[in-house]
Amino acid sequence: MVEALTFGLSEFAEGTSEQSYELAARDLDLESEGVRVTGPIAVDLVIVRTRDEFQVRGTARVGVEQGCVRCLGKIATDLRIDLMVLIRPRETRNPSEELPPEGVVIHDGEKFSLGNEVREAILVEIEAHPLCGPDCRGLCPQCGGNLNEKTCDCPADGDVDPRWAALSKLKSKSDRDPENH
Repeated sequence: MVEALTFGLSEFAEGTSEQSYELAARDLDLESEGVRVTGPIAVDLVIVRTRDEFQVRGTARVGVEQGCVRCLGKIATDLRIDLMVLIRPRETRNPSEELPPEGVVIHDGEKFSLGNEVREAILVEIEAHPLCGPDCRGLCPQCGGNLNEKTCDCPADGDVDPRWAALSKLKSKSDRDPENH
């Protein structure tokens, strides 16, 4: 459980309050997910308290750096994530539910934490297969050169992997012998 953004219920009077926070990647345990955060994570929240329930709306802004899946070039992306969380007391939860529904946090009557909710919202927004551009040409399979930066002089078919050489011979033989088709 992420301890960042943990609040005591007594910190909020009934009504609306606005809060802003600046967090590091380690505060939300993003480093363990292999995410390279390029600066602080800015979190702005509007918290509305009605008795023992809280409605939280806000945004998180974070810069991330990833590698293109085709050419391995670095991609810097600024993410803006909208947040919406409902915080309820434990006794309003249906006893048959093992976990609260998505977007609902259960408080224990003393405190609640938004750290996991913000962390998960950021992880969902990070591109799973990032590309530096839709026309990325990737790496040459022969020499490993970045085809976006230079035209490669490697032969188009390249050398056949020795493990597949026997299949190439079979294909050549069937091309010469039309009765095998």
